[in-house]
Amino acid sequence: MNIRQLFKLHNFRILFKAIRKEPPGLIWENFLKMLRRGRGQSAYTDKFLQHDEDLKVYLLDCRKEAGILKVIVWVLARNEIELPELSVGDLLLTAKADTFFKPELSAFFSEFSDFEQQGFLFQLPFNGIFSDLQLGLTDRKGHQVELPIGRFFAYDEAEPELAANSPDSSNIRLFTHQWASSGSGASIFNPEQFKADGAAYLLLHAQDTVLPPKLLLALQHFLSKHPETDIIYFDEDLLDPDGNFHSPSFKPAFSPEYLAADNYIGPNFCVSFRLAKQLNWFSALDLRSGGYHFLLRTMEITDRFARLPGIRLHRTEQGLVHYTRKEAAEIQVRTEHFAKRGIQLNPGLVPGSSEVLQPVQGTPKVSIIIPFKDQLDLLEQCIQSIFSRTRYPEYELLLISNNSREAKTYQFLETLQQTSPQVRWFRRDHPFNFSQLNNWAAQQAKGEFLLLLNNDVKVITSGWITRMLSYFADERVGAVGAKLLYPDHTVQHAGIVTGIGGIAGHTHKHYPDHFGGYNGRANKVQNVSACTAACLMLRTSVFESVGGFDEQQLPVAFNDVDLCLKIHEAGYRIVYTPFVKLYHYESISRGAEDTGEKRKRAKREIRFFRKKWRNFIQAGDPYYHPELSLRMGNFEDFRKLDGGGINH
Repeated sequence: MNIRQLFKLHNFRILFKAIRKEPPGLIWENFLKMLRRGRGQSAYTDKFLQHDEDLKVYLLDCRKEAGILKVIVWVLARNEIELPELSVGDLLLTAKADTFFKPELSAFFSEFSDFEQQGFLFQLPFNGIFSDLQLGLTDRKGHQVELPIGRFFAYDEAEPELAANSPDSSNIRLFTHQWASSGSGASIFNPEQFKADGAAYLLLHAQDTVLPPKLLLALQHFLSKHPETDIIYFDEDLLDPDGNFHSPSFKPAFSPEYLAADNYIGPNFCVSFRLAKQLNWFSALDLRSGGYHFLLRTMEITDRFARLPGIRLHRTEQGLVHYTRKEAAEIQVRTEHFAKRGIQLNPGLVPGSSEVLQPVQGTPKVSIIIPFKDQLDLLEQCIQSIFSRTRYPEYELLLISNNSREAKTYQFLETLQQTSPQVRWFRRDHPFNFSQLNNWAAQQAKGEFLLLLNNDVKVITSGWITRMLSYFADERVGAVGAKLLYPDHTVQHAGIVTGIGGIAGHTHKHYPDHFGGYNGRANKVQNVSACTAACLMLRTSVFESVGGFDEQQLPVAFNDVDLCLKIHEAGYRIVYTPFVKLYHYESISRGAEDTGEKRKRAKREIRFFRKKWRNFIQAGDPYYHPELSLRMGNFEDFRKLDGGGINH
């Protein structure tokens, strides 16, 4: 979408119709995404510049074209802005903006907001590389505000000094390896050729990759702010023989379990010389595997990985003919690497991926907690599936009755407890509070691990407990979640993304079980920000250290997401595994939010959750991507909303 299309009534009608029933915060987010010019045009990331409750500013674009600095901002203010100005660095140059404003759009916007909206385009001569930008706004009441946009990184593709290996341009050097090329053998890396010029970083790239001139400058800018980073990787897309870009691959932030199971980073990444030296530089196997073996070795000594969002490079379609060879090579490297460490690999559900199972140390006790209210048919089905699918010997089953009324329920519980020594049941007759029930049950548990289960699930996978326990061999893992399916074999849960629907939501919902979705991620082990407590295993010590569930503010909804975010905040990772599957007959026993009291409670919980985790949500889920839609959890490309495709 170009600047002339930003404020067309037709475009706004389409968006408004699609989202008018959604929360105001999500409408605002989607509206801003609608205005974006496809992929970001500069190394400067678009962002909010919120001054106060009466003024919200969004920086849409910052770029330099033919010696002209262009800045596009979108302003929501309770009082109309009459004098917007942009100051550039110490030169004190100012530019007044062209205003793009249509009353009919504000009429739509006023239906869900009392803000007035305005769009401003600044254009002024600018030949610098780095410069401080200051946005000045004056409203019709004479109130003045100055907002620091930040340190803008301008670029000019035509400038010859920005050539890749120019000694004046950067401290980054290029090394091309022969991954996915038609050549035989592997490139030979000689560190001596890079030591003499004092370079600090090396950019490895495959022969089938096109590197735009902007890439090195974006790297320079990033590394100037994050010099501690050891590995920087990139989003990418495909380039066809006619010069068309398509099939973008947007990658999550560093996800150790994902990288171990599948090389989602790929053969193009930047590495610090200090790390390369620590790992004794690059072996032939490192380069023959497109750097994957080097990445696996890196994970063992550092987690200083960083993603540089936005399409930064392009893979040619010609390289796809070697894709099968790539998958086979990566699986072989992965198998050999983990076999030396006594770690088992199973074939993955997606070609090229694996299930990495570390041995469980000893037989720690697992306490399975199931709250319920009558619905004996569901409870029996759940328990029988546990008995038939569990091979792990050391577990206990804690059944928590909450307001059960049927005599047959208690008869079943008594019989079960007498015949099954691993079963204990308790009666808690209080108003339904999922958080309180689980917190209380956790206090009764004897296990080193808690396994929270809904009574409306049915275990599908044999050996499911052992599989989940495997990931806790890494002390930095705090919780593990499973893949949940509806009875029709479609996905109910494959991880949770914060920000979906303005709050949080499940990914790949209603996709067929065999279909992996975006980059096959529904069927790959990976890190996520949260998993549902319908099936969630946790370290008991971690559960206690973060205070368990919030039974005061989140008695029913979003308590599991809140718990996972607290675990994440405490420095632990959440793992989603599709290799553990359960059917989930969602909320059959609790019922729907179909009364006035329940709806009021749900709204309170939503408000609390949004307020508590506002910064996390606004920052964007690290395991999702800012280019992907938050309307649904299907990894939809935001840029498809305007039908404009990818703007390079």
